[in-house]
Amino acid sequence: MKQLFSKISFHLYCILFLCAYHIVFINYQLAVYINVLILGISYYFILFKNKPEYALFLILYARCLNGFIVPGNSLVISLVIYITSFIPILFLLVQNVYKKGLSLLYQNIFHKKFTAIYILLLFFFSLFNPYLSFPLFFTTILPLVLFMFNPIIFEGEYDCKKIIIFFRYIFIASLSVMAFTDYIIINQELLSGSIVFKQEVINPQLSIVDLVRNQGCFWDSRILGIFSYLYLYLVLTNKVKYKGFDILLSIVITVSTLSRGPIVVELFLLAGYFVFSQKISLKRVLLMLSAVVGIFIIAIQFVDEQIYSFLETFLPTSGGALEQRQGFKDYALNEFYSNPLGSGLGSISSPNVKKVINVGGQIYEKAGDAYLFINLAELGIIGFSLFLLSTVEIIYKKKVLSIALLLGYLIQLTGTNVPDMGMYFYVFITLAHSYSFLNTEKIGDEVKSTY
Repeated sequence: MKQLFSKISFHLYCILFLCAYHIVFINYQLAVYINVLILGISYYFILFKNKPEYALFLILYARCLNGFIVPGNSLVISLVIYITSFIPILFLLVQNVYKKGLSLLYQNIFHKKFTAIYILLLFFFSLFNPYLSFPLFFTTILPLVLFMFNPIIFEGEYDCKKIIIFFRYIFIASLSVMAFTDYIIINQELLSGSIVFKQEVINPQLSIVDLVRNQGCFWDSRILGIFSYLYLYLVLTNKVKYKGFDILLSIVITVSTLSRGPIVVELFLLAGYFVFSQKISLKRVLLMLSAVVGIFIIAIQFVDEQIYSFLETFLPTSGGALEQRQGFKDYALNEFYSNPLGSGLGSISSPNVKKVINVGGQIYEKAGDAYLFINLAELGIIGFSLFLLSTVEIIYKKKVLSIALLLGYLIQLTGTNVPDMGMYFYVFITLAHSYSFLNTEKIGDEVKSTY
């Protein structure tokens, strides 16, 4: 009875997030009431029940909370950012250090030597020009530092089932809002009115070749796509009750973002699962493929020209975003050739840097997106090698799906920047690391991720 009550309570908790997201698109000024309730319940489980999953939920949903407590107030937004993103994790860390000490941290450093050395190297390269590197501390360095403390923060484990269920609810909410609201108009109002973020977002990319891009509760299609394929990874590496539905939901969400990188990683994961798994029902495979093909055929009937135009954006000759990333890649490689040992963290990618980067006649002050090449330019050959070793250390295990995730992720980094996501990046590496060490065949219904 107690277990049933716990399950129902958690589903009601997730429904609060679903409702809050809908309220934002109906009348955002009413969202404050349900957001305060979400914060209160989450902090109760963090402070008094020591449940780390709820800290992850707040981080994932932060952008739907930050700007909607007191809309338009930049000071309150800054305060709520700390309340949703940093304070819950730091509280869990301090509380568990007080109870158990730092022995688990020392063990984690021993097992993740390359990541620990890479963090030290990041601090070293940040000394080259602190003015340029300081903005990158919270987005790039802090998530990795917190990651090293994870065995203490999570006291060895957390509940994977709840994370999968939470993703399921917020993804369904994103599709529902897209279908039943004036999605682009309301998004433009919220972003241009300095409500979601402290600063006004000018010309947000809410569509591509006249196709609407799903932004989700992140207000960023790229981040939504990243967590969508991570959700697929968690589903495929665990025994879940509605696996077929979850796979289809992930596919729909990833495609709806129209973000090329996540779509590529999604394909890698699906190929790894369907091609190499030996316990897949042929009936389920055919059903899934039929559903995907059916959706695609129906979509083509309405937006065939737009779909063809979008598919063309994957071609290197398509220009646009790919041309921009090629320009950043070339610039970063030239920087590397002139200084193979690295020019310092943030030297070409910091928000504070003022470069003159000519890409297709357009001038940019800093390089972005092409992270692998920027990392090579800023940290040099040694730093770049340590980054690769750290990434392998975090994600890789001798399992097909972890290899698929690792390869897809590295390919994505040639054209985008995942480690710039701040606390989202922390959640990403936390979940990707844990589940790369799980054996799919031995996982039961009570799923726990262990460090």
